[in-house]
Amino acid sequence: MVILNQIKKPSMVKILFLETRPQFLILIPCVLSLGAAMSFLEGNFNGPHLILALVGSLFVHASVNSLNDYTDWKRGTDMLVTRTPFSGGSGLIKAGLLSPRTVLIEGIVTLLIALAIGIYFIRLYPVLLWFVAVGGLLTVLYTPILTRSVITELFPGIGLGAIPVIGAYIVMQPVGQGRLSHEILWVAIPPLILVSALLWINELPDVKADLETGRRHAVLLLGTKKAAIGYTILLFLSYSFIIIPVAFGILDNWVLLGLLSAPIAFKAAVGTLKNHDNIKKLIPALGQNVITVLATPVLMAVGLMIARLID
Repeated sequence: MVILNQIKKPSMVKILFLETRPQFLILIPCVLSLGAAMSFLEGNFNGPHLILALVGSLFVHASVNSLNDYTDWKRGTDMLVTRTPFSGGSGLIKAGLLSPRTVLIEGIVTLLIALAIGIYFIRLYPVLLWFVAVGGLLTVLYTPILTRSVITELFPGIGLGAIPVIGAYIVMQPVGQGRLSHEILWVAIPPLILVSALLWINELPDVKADLETGRRHAVLLLGTKKAAIGYTILLFLSYSFIIIPVAFGILDNWVLLGLLSAPIAFKAAVGTLKNHDNIKKLIPALGQNVITVLATPVLMAVGLMIARLID
């Protein structure tokens, strides 16, 4: 029996990996693909830089997740939250598999690795200084401070949506160039909104726990019914900002491939409006929202690559 228990017990490496919530890290390659495709459309490509940017961004996201778990444990949120497959943290501290100190150290170490990669890129593309600085501040300040803000949901949209898109676009360029075009700023808007919407809908199951432990975000302010309407508006805006730059000739028509995820987004919106106050019934909508957030930037990226190849 002892031997059987030892076999079943996961290794510390695996537990630390699970603490990063790897199932959510797939967001990073999806949004990076969009920035890389935009740069590819303009004739730029740098495979090693793109891979390194992917690694750095993954460490940023892992740090955010670990530091969020640590702070939620210290606040008491982790003990009150109703965990779903898409929200509520990793639960590893609560389960006794990791100590809060270990999770804090993991969050700091992953952030330092990401910053080291960021500093390397800043030396090659000085314009990245501002994006690395903002990303680092958002990572450190998000859970302890920014979650007490009414615009909490905006910050992940910036840090894990817009910045990776713009960063990937820049590092694909020749060293020393670091040009920012108005096109990439338009391209970065849909991921910004979608990642914000991801946090928004994932806050619905946590409203009671968040209220009791000091969070003050828009979902709490509005209540779940109005927040469900707000989530639907965010989805509408994300698709609007795919259509608008195409309509004005700023982006190629092929970017409209991003609209192919709209039927799934519609299902997520309907499910959220119907089940905003029922966690169990809300879970399918949470899953549909994840598919929407991941698929949309990838579809847009495919559109940009097609535009380049047939040009």
